[in-house]
Amino acid sequence: MKRIDMTGRVFERLKVKEFDRIENKRTYWKCECECGKIVSVDGNKLRSGRTKSCGCYNADRIKKQRKFNEYKIVDGYAEVKLSDENYMFCDIEDWEQFKGHYWFMNDTGYAVCETMATGILRFHKLVTGTTADVIIDHINRNKLDNRKHNLRIATKEVNAINRGLQSNNTTGHAGVHFNNKSGTWNARVKVHGKVIWLGAYPTKEEAIAARLAGEEKYYKPQLESVSTGFSL
Repeated sequence: MKRIDMTGRVFERLKVKEFDRIENKRTYWKCECECGKIVSVDGNKLRSGRTKSCGCYNADRIKKQRKFNEYKIVDGYAEVKLSDENYMFCDIEDWEQFKGHYWFMNDTGYAVCETMATGILRFHKLVTGTTADVIIDHINRNKLDNRKHNLRIATKEVNAINRGLQSNNTTGHAGVHFNNKSGTWNARVKVHGKVIWLGAYPTKEEAIAARLAGEEKYYKPQLESVSTGFSL
């Protein structure tokens, strides 16, 4: 597929200077931020608006907004108002420990804060006390639900299984797509890097049913192999 040349285009604070590289089938572009910093950005994130700057956008937003988040205690946990009308959930003891920072939702949907000493910090990483190389999975797929019972250490594959729909999904269900050539709805799952074909069906509903059956057969054992919640 021919690459779309985005040289010269402007996305929020970023101006595309030139093509940078292809990594993991994603095209990266070298961009200059309004602040003068040069960064390499995934083209999909540029076009979708998920990445708006080199990182200075969020930093400037913090300076303009109040220092602390509004919050309330609901049913034994803290409900914290982030910027842009989003809410994070966490255990009360964790909020008491980290409420001194101003928390907001970043471009990838996580609750983060920014400090002068350490830069961007993710709430779920602070709660679990894990290092950057340890993958933490949100069991219910809500990245803003940072209550410890919703967090678990997981492998890359389990994390990928439990991830929501990809941005390029148009059917509303992972692993299901329409084949224009055959006129059928196709279903598949991916296990240990291998695609397993689940069949072609005349209706979307049948393909989704096949995908759900495939998830039950291939994914459930893997999801059950990891802990169901994080305890400290």
